[in-house]
Amino acid sequence: MANDLPPGWTPAYWAFHAWLRSNHNKLKAGRDRTVIYSGMRRGDVPVFKKLGRYRSLITAYFGVDPQWETLEFVLKKIKVDWDRYRQTNELDEKMVKSYRWMWDFAMEAPARRFVSPYEGRQIWKNLSAWYVKNAVGKVYIWEGATLKAFPDFLLAEIPILLKNKNVTPETIKRAVELAPKSAEAWRKYRDLQASKNRLEAPQESVASRG
Repeated sequence: MANDLPPGWTPAYWAFHAWLRSNHNKLKAGRDRTVIYSGMRRGDVPVFKKLGRYRSLITAYFGVDPQWETLEFVLKKIKVDWDRYRQTNELDEKMVKSYRWMWDFAMEAPARRFVSPYEGRQIWKNLSAWYVKNAVGKVYIWEGATLKAFPDFLLAEIPILLKNKNVTPETIKRAVELAPKSAEAWRKYRDLQASKNRLEAPQESVASRG
């Protein structure tokens, strides 16, 4: 298998993409239940920890109780049989046995070096993009006061959301407002990645997605 891998890919990253090709339709919330948000850093409270408060505010002001399903919630329901997505026995058995749920793999595999730090960031971008691509109806969008350097929110979710014809006009309007920030983030990200090695040490924690 090693000889068949694209240059710079780890076996685990190849297996993830093999899984994604067959399972990307599972990365979705129900109608009007998709929520995307920007993460925070430097000690601030992450947006996902505030979602409960946001829900309460929406109920108080608008009289509706949004029942969103975050990407984390979706991934915790998706079980992975890694044996179906491996060509040989090159996948580390600790990974195969430990990360049976996609949430656990996405969160822990980069830290355990089953994938490179770069691949770990790309895993989240792929998962985020398909989650938004599968969105239907209203999408709840929260932009935190503090963005990390290259949030998946701007690099993956907003560009894909702008192409989604199954979401509400109000959703697209909000995405258009964030498009300039998204384009600028992508420009900086491409320039930075062009000067780096795929297998280099991480610049930030992979777990702090958003």
